[in-house]
Formats: sequence, structure tokens, C-alpha cells
Amino acid sequence: MNHAVIRRADRTALALVAGLCAVFVAMAGAVSTASAEIDGPCGATVNGIDVETLDSGDKGDAIKVKKGGQVELTMSSTVGFQSHEIELDYFGQKLPGDKRDDNGDSFFSDFVDVDDYATAGVGLYKVYGVATLTNGDVCSGAVLIDVEGNPLTTIAGAAGAGAVALGTVGAAAGLASSAASSSGGIGGIKDMVEEAFRESRATEKPAAGGLDDMKDMVEDAFRESRAKDEAAAEAARLDRVLDDLAGNGNPYNPLGALFGCLGALVFAVITLPLRLPFMAISSGGDSAPAPASKPRRFPRARWTPRITILGIICGLIAGAGAAVLLQQYSIAIATRALLIQMLIAGVVVYGLVMPTIGRTIAVMRVNGRVSQLEKRLGR
Repeated sequence: MNHAVIRRADRTALALVAGLCAVFVAMAGAVSTASAEIDGPCGATVNGIDVETLDSGDKGDAIKVKKGGQVELTMSSTVGFQSHEIELDYFGQKLPGDKRDDNGDSFFSDFVDVDDYATAGVGLYKVYGVATLTNGDVCSGAVLIDVEGNPLTTIAGAAGAGAVALGTVGAAAGLASSAASSSGGIGGIKDMVEEAFRESRATEKPAAGGLDDMKDMVEDAFRESRAKDEAAAEAARLDRVLDDLAGNGNPYNPLGALFGCLGALVFAVITLPLRLPFMAISSGGDSAPAPASKPRRFPRARWTPRITILGIICGLIAGAGAAVLLQQYSIAIATRALLIQMLIAGVVVYGLVMPTIGRTIAVMRVNGRVSQLEKRLGR
């Protein structure tokens, strides 16, 4: 694939991720302002707490109730009530609750079973109430309810934990695949370098084994020849000395000795060409070192961020599960904004960060292998 196309795809993916991160930051920075939670000519209390003084977007104002327990709801107005309805907001989806007709009284009290409303499990829920008055006016309000209990014993909590586990396992498998991936030229570079290394080793001549053996053999023969010559010359000199001591032979002649020395010198000059090959073979500190070969360089794997489809899918699954767990553990309110934030975070972490870590490991591993092969070839 063309490197320009790869770089363009990388830039597009990074721009998309940057946009998602911007949306995440903008939604996280949105702070709800405290306001009266009753709209219309009526008032309401939940477990004796005036709803008008609470902020349904603040966890600190949540009314704590036990799972399996009951909530006391009261409403009052100067005009009588015709009917009322209670709904739950679960990640932007309204879950139907209790809907009843009233008898026209200006006040009513109702005990509501928590399990009838908190059907998704425990945690934080935003509860909406809408009442229709006898004169046709509408009175509405909202309150935050914190249902206490063990999230893992509920269907929603178990499903959220399973989704996070499934997404994490899938992303981990993708991470291992990215670390050993041959995409993006990583495997191609590794194969090319290792093939070149094998060819170099296969065609490489023996270091100097045969030449060294030949040199040793010639040097041994040369030393043996010189030893024999020196022994013969020494024996001849000894004979001459003995003859002189015995008075035999000719008396010492200086001129003859001079001519003898000149003859030896002429013999050495004449035989010099025959001795040069042996002198070249013999090792000596004065021989010029062979020029060092230029170290061979191979291409390196190029690092780029990595985004995978598998990681994106796993991120969406894990993000949805994380949003449910945050709600079930009363860490965050089950709103649509929370769900979107967790989905974005899952896509970024599982779809970009983890595959990029895997690619980084692969690039470092391959480039390290290339460096080792270069050093071995340079020896």
C-alpha cells in the first residue's frame, strides 16, 4: 500500500479521535446548575424531603432508599389532582412507572415500591413526576434517587461487568495481535533483513582458515631449511678451525675471506626474489591493515498510530458496560451524556491507545532485531 495513503488514513483517524475527545471534554465540562425541581402550581415531597430544594443533577442531593424498600411520595396543590404518573430516566430512555387516576383532592400521599421502578437494578436514577390538575394545568418535577444494594447481584450490574470483561479480553487479543502484526511493513522489513543476513552468511568465505594453514606450512619448511643450512655452515667452520689448529691446509688468507663475504652478499641479493613470497606470507607487525568495510544498513520499521476495527467494537462494548457500572455503583447518574462519554472513552482507549501500544512494541522489537543483524554482519 502507498505510504501516502497510509499517512492520509492515519491523519483522518487521528482527526476523528481528536474530535471525539473534544466532545468528551465538552460534555464532561458541562455542569448542571441548581434550580427548583418543581414546575407548576404544586409542591411535592419524597420521604419527607421537599423536592423544590433539591437539584436532580447533583449526586449530593440524591435521596437514598433501600433496594426492595418503599418511597413515600406526597403532592399538594390549591387545585385538585386528576391523575399523576411517575417515570425513570435511564440513559435518556424513559422507563414507564406508575400511572394512577386521582379523585380530585388537593393532596395525595402514595407509597411506591422501589423494585417497581428501579427495574434496571441499583444505583442512581432520575425520577420524573407529572400530575394533571382538575383545571387542566400540568405540574411536573424531578428528583434523584439512590437505590442502595450490591450491583453484581442485579441483572444490569452483571451485564455491565460482563460487557467490560468481554471488551477488555477482545482488546487484549487485539493488542497481542498488533504486537506480532506484519501489517504496515513491519513483518516485511523483518523478513527482508533476515533473508539478507542468511544470504550473506551462506556466501561468506571462510575467514582465513586455508590461508593460515598454508602460511604455517611454508614457514615451518623455511625454518627447517634454514636450520639445516646453519648446521652445515657451523660444521664447516668447525672443520676449518680444527685444520688451522693442526697446521693442515692453507694458512689464513685475508683476501680470500673478503671475497668469501662478497660472495655471500651476492648470493643473498640473487636469491632475494625467491624469498619475497615467503616474507609476504609470514605475519608481521609492519603489514598494512585491510581497509574496514562500510557497515551495512537496513531499513527500519516506521512508527505510526494504529486504529483497529476490533478495538473500536470492543471499546463500544466496554464503554457501555462501564457506563452501567458507574450508574450501578452510584458514581454517576444514568444520563445520555454519561453513555456518550463512556462510548467515546472506550473507542479511544480500546480502538487507538491499546493497538498503538501493540504496534510500538512490534516496531521496537523489529528495529532491535535489525540492529543486531547489522552488528553481526559488520563483524
